[in-house]
Amino acid sequence: MENRIYNINETASIDELRSRFVITQKRGLHFIIPSVIIWTAILVLQFVIPDINSRNIAVFCSSAMLLPLSFVTSKILGITFSDKENPLSKPGFLFTMNQMLYITIVMWACSAYPEAMVMIYAIVFAAHLLPFGWLYRSKAYSVMSVTGTLAALFSGIFGGTVLTAAVMTASEIILVIWLMIENRKQQ
Repeated sequence: MENRIYNINETASIDELRSRFVITQKRGLHFIIPSVIIWTAILVLQFVIPDINSRNIAVFCSSAMLLPLSFVTSKILGITFSDKENPLSKPGFLFTMNQMLYITIVMWACSAYPEAMVMIYAIVFAAHLLPFGWLYRSKAYSVMSVTGTLAALFSGIFGGTVLTAAVMTASEIILVIWLMIENRKQQ
Protein backbone atom coordinates (compact mmCIF):
# COMPACT_ATOMS: atom_id res chain seq x y z
CA MET A 1 0.00 0.00 0.00
CA GLU A 2 2.76 2.50 0.84
CA ASN A 3 4.67 1.28 -2.22
CA ARG A 4 2.36 3.37 -4.40
CA ILE A 5 3.22 6.45 -2.37
CA TYR A 6 6.96 5.85 -2.57
CA ASN A 7 8.00 5.26 -6.14
CA ILE A 8 11.30 3.43 -5.96
CA ASN A 9 13.55 4.20 -8.88
CA GLU A 10 17.17 3.86 -9.82
CA THR A 11 18.07 7.28 -8.41
CA ALA A 12 16.90 6.56 -4.86
CA SER A 13 19.77 6.66 -2.37
CA ILE A 14 20.34 3.83 0.06
CA ASP A 15 19.16 6.10 2.89
CA GLU A 16 15.91 6.78 1.03
CA LEU A 17 15.45 3.06 0.43
CA ARG A 18 16.03 2.33 4.12
CA SER A 19 13.53 5.02 5.12
CA ARG A 20 10.94 3.56 2.76
CA PHE A 21 11.65 0.07 4.07
CA VAL A 22 11.03 1.24 7.64
CA ILE A 23 7.60 2.51 6.55
CA THR A 24 6.48 -0.52 4.53
CA GLN A 25 7.91 -3.10 6.92
CA LYS A 26 7.12 -1.31 10.21
CA ARG A 27 10.62 -2.28 11.35
CA GLY A 28 9.85 -5.98 10.99
CA LEU A 29 7.22 -6.15 13.74
CA HIS A 30 5.46 -8.89 11.81
CA PHE A 31 8.47 -11.12 12.48
CA ILE A 32 9.28 -10.03 16.01
CA ILE A 33 5.76 -10.43 17.41
CA PRO A 34 5.69 -14.11 16.34
CA SER A 35 9.12 -14.57 17.92
CA VAL A 36 7.50 -13.71 21.27
CA ILE A 37 5.02 -16.53 20.65
CA ILE A 38 7.78 -18.93 19.66
CA TRP A 39 9.99 -18.13 22.66
CA THR A 40 6.94 -18.48 24.92
CA ALA A 41 6.32 -21.90 23.36
CA ILE A 42 9.97 -22.81 23.93
CA LEU A 43 9.60 -21.76 27.57
CA VAL A 44 6.48 -23.91 27.98
CA LEU A 45 8.27 -26.87 26.36
CA GLN A 46 10.88 -26.72 29.13
CA PHE A 47 8.14 -27.64 31.61
CA VAL A 48 6.02 -30.11 29.65
CA ILE A 49 8.59 -32.38 27.96
CA PRO A 50 10.81 -34.13 30.51
CA ASP A 51 13.26 -35.78 28.09
CA ILE A 52 15.89 -33.25 26.99
CA ASN A 53 16.41 -34.77 23.53
CA SER A 54 12.68 -34.73 22.74
CA ARG A 55 12.44 -31.23 24.16
CA ASN A 56 15.29 -29.98 21.98
CA ILE A 57 13.66 -31.46 18.87
CA ALA A 58 10.41 -29.74 19.86
CA VAL A 59 12.33 -26.45 20.20
CA PHE A 60 13.56 -26.85 16.61
CA CYS A 61 10.05 -27.66 15.43
CA SER A 62 8.59 -24.61 17.17
CA SER A 63 10.76 -22.33 15.06
CA ALA A 64 8.92 -23.62 11.97
CA MET A 65 5.94 -21.53 13.11
CA LEU A 66 7.77 -18.26 12.33
CA LEU A 67 6.82 -17.76 8.69
CA PRO A 68 3.14 -18.69 8.96
CA LEU A 69 2.75 -16.59 12.11
CA SER A 70 4.62 -13.69 10.49
CA PHE A 71 2.36 -13.82 7.44
CA VAL A 72 -0.79 -13.79 9.60
CA THR A 73 0.64 -11.00 11.78
CA SER A 74 1.44 -8.90 8.71
CA LYS A 75 -2.17 -9.22 7.56
CA ILE A 76 -3.57 -8.32 10.99
CA LEU A 77 -1.29 -5.28 11.36
CA GLY A 78 -1.53 -4.18 7.71
CA ILE A 79 2.20 -4.56 7.12
CA THR A 80 3.62 -5.42 3.71
CA PHE A 81 4.89 -8.97 4.28
CA SER A 82 7.67 -8.62 1.73
CA ASP A 83 8.39 -5.30 0.03
CA LYS A 84 9.54 -6.71 -3.32
CA GLU A 85 9.71 -3.26 -4.90
CA ASN A 86 12.48 -2.19 -2.55
CA PRO A 87 15.93 -3.50 -3.49
CA LEU A 88 16.79 -3.77 0.22
CA SER A 89 14.43 -6.74 0.53
CA LYS A 90 17.16 -9.04 -0.81
CA PRO A 91 19.81 -7.96 1.73
CA GLY A 92 17.13 -8.14 4.44
CA PHE A 93 16.44 -11.72 3.41
CA LEU A 94 20.17 -12.48 3.54
CA PHE A 95 20.36 -10.97 7.04
CA THR A 96 17.78 -13.54 8.06
CA MET A 97 19.29 -16.43 6.16
CA ASN A 98 22.70 -16.08 7.80
CA GLN A 99 21.01 -17.49 10.89
CA MET A 100 20.42 -20.73 8.96
CA LEU A 101 24.17 -21.21 8.62
CA TYR A 102 24.65 -20.83 12.37
CA ILE A 103 21.85 -23.29 13.06
CA THR A 104 24.37 -26.01 12.19
CA ILE A 105 26.14 -25.14 15.46
CA VAL A 106 22.84 -25.50 17.28
CA MET A 107 22.30 -28.87 15.59
CA TRP A 108 25.71 -30.00 16.76
CA ALA A 109 24.89 -28.88 20.32
CA CYS A 110 21.62 -30.79 20.17
CA SER A 111 23.54 -34.06 19.95
CA ALA A 112 26.91 -33.23 21.53
CA TYR A 113 25.82 -31.04 24.44
CA PRO A 114 22.01 -31.12 24.67
CA GLU A 115 21.91 -29.14 27.93
CA ALA A 116 23.39 -26.13 26.10
CA MET A 117 21.25 -26.33 22.96
CA VAL A 118 18.62 -23.77 24.02
CA MET A 119 21.34 -21.34 25.12
CA ILE A 120 23.19 -21.67 21.82
CA TYR A 121 19.94 -21.34 19.86
CA ALA A 122 19.12 -18.19 21.84
CA ILE A 123 22.58 -16.72 21.16
CA VAL A 124 22.23 -17.38 17.43
CA PHE A 125 18.74 -15.92 17.39
CA ALA A 126 19.66 -12.75 19.29
CA ALA A 127 22.90 -12.20 17.38
CA HIS A 128 21.24 -12.46 13.98
CA LEU A 129 19.14 -9.36 14.77
CA LEU A 130 22.16 -7.01 14.70
CA PRO A 131 22.11 -6.05 10.98
CA PHE A 132 18.43 -5.16 11.26
CA GLY A 133 19.51 -2.21 13.40
CA TRP A 134 21.09 -0.76 10.29
CA LEU A 135 18.39 -1.88 7.85
CA TYR A 136 15.48 -0.53 9.90
CA ARG A 137 17.30 2.49 11.36
CA SER A 138 16.59 0.99 14.75
CA LYS A 139 18.48 1.39 17.98
CA ALA A 140 16.15 -1.26 19.42
CA TYR A 141 17.54 -4.01 17.18
CA SER A 142 21.14 -2.97 17.75
CA VAL A 143 20.85 -2.81 21.53
CA MET A 144 18.63 -5.87 21.98
CA SER A 145 20.84 -7.99 19.71
CA VAL A 146 23.87 -7.38 21.89
CA THR A 147 22.05 -7.50 25.24
CA GLY A 148 19.98 -10.52 24.15
CA THR A 149 23.11 -12.41 23.13
CA LEU A 150 24.85 -11.68 26.42
CA ALA A 151 21.69 -12.40 28.43
CA ALA A 152 21.30 -15.75 26.64
CA LEU A 153 24.92 -16.63 27.39
CA PHE A 154 24.79 -15.78 31.08
CA SER A 155 21.30 -17.19 31.69
CA GLY A 156 22.32 -20.40 29.93
CA ILE A 157 25.52 -20.80 31.92
CA PHE A 158 24.12 -19.84 35.30
CA GLY A 159 20.43 -20.71 35.06
CA GLY A 160 19.78 -23.36 32.44
CA THR A 161 17.16 -23.76 29.76
CA VAL A 162 14.13 -22.47 31.66
CA LEU A 163 15.83 -19.19 32.56
CA THR A 164 17.25 -18.82 29.04
CA ALA A 165 13.83 -19.29 27.43
CA ALA A 166 12.28 -16.86 29.94
CA VAL A 167 14.99 -14.27 29.30
CA MET A 168 14.53 -14.58 25.53
CA THR A 169 10.76 -14.24 25.85
CA ALA A 170 11.21 -11.10 27.96
CA SER A 171 13.83 -9.73 25.53
CA GLU A 172 11.49 -10.20 22.58
CA ILE A 173 8.63 -8.50 24.44
CA ILE A 174 10.92 -5.54 25.19
CA LEU A 175 11.98 -5.46 21.54
CA VAL A 176 8.34 -5.42 20.35
CA ILE A 177 7.49 -2.52 22.68
CA TRP A 178 10.61 -0.60 21.70
CA LEU A 179 9.93 -1.11 17.98
CA MET A 180 6.36 0.10 18.43
CA ILE A 181 7.71 3.25 20.08
CA GLU A 182 10.23 3.75 17.25
CA ASN A 183 7.45 3.27 14.70
CA ARG A 184 5.22 5.82 16.43
CA LYS A 185 8.03 8.38 16.43
CA GLN A 186 8.46 7.74 12.69
CA GLN A 187 4.87 8.73 11.90
